[in-house]
Amino acid sequence: MECAHEYHDIKGHLKYDLLKTVILSVSGATMIGLLYAFWQRLKQVPLDMYLLGGLFILSTFVFFYSANRRQPIRSQQTQKPEPELPPPTIDPKKPNLKCEIQEILFDVQRQLINNEIRVLMQVQVVNYGDQEVVVTEWSLIVEAGKGELSGEEESIPDNWRIRRRITGRGERIETIDKKFSDSSEPFRKGIPQRGWINFKLHTLSRPYPPYAAKFILKVKDALGEEHVTVLDPGFYEETGEIFVDS
Repeated sequence: MECAHEYHDIKGHLKYDLLKTVILSVSGATMIGLLYAFWQRLKQVPLDMYLLGGLFILSTFVFFYSANRRQPIRSQQTQKPEPELPPPTIDPKKPNLKCEIQEILFDVQRQLINNEIRVLMQVQVVNYGDQEVVVTEWSLIVEAGKGELSGEEESIPDNWRIRRRITGRGERIETIDKKFSDSSEPFRKGIPQRGWINFKLHTLSRPYPPYAAKFILKVKDALGEEHVTVLDPGFYEETGEIFVDS
């Protein structure tokens, strides 16, 4: 049945192309004949019907040949659209952690050889699965152009604060209230949790904060499942800075 349907489609295309070619050829030949008759009329010469008929047949052949030469060749096999893969099935009973990156702050430490960039990231996590779970590992990949850096999770120092500058109102110092790195609280279904994670990047080149980079956050839970969140490059809005309280 499928082969017959394909043949019917091809046959329909051939009929349409042939009819279109014939119409164009006859129209072109008729136009040539009328021009010849008009020219003979202007010269006040009797119309030669044999010459007119031969000119019409020759013009029809020339137009038919030209139309076939310019017409694109259709494929004998109809290309089938690639079937769309169904989305991966998610077991609602298993943990399904969805992360949303809320804020990113940078701290650059220039060393003698190995430079360090610390990425302080605020993340909101929601578990859409029925089973509660604890996160055992956070990891970060930063992509900028053809370069890639892997971030190592480390604890947030106790003397770190966040300094925010408010236009017309000076500045405000905030404490980092919830640290995911030090938390063992499970993520329960439908209850969003917001906290901070600190990553350390190593680079030998001159370090600059990766403002326009792609951030890939990976979360591994206690059951061994990995959950991935991607933040594509975009315009960076500086909402604060890391402040070390002495």
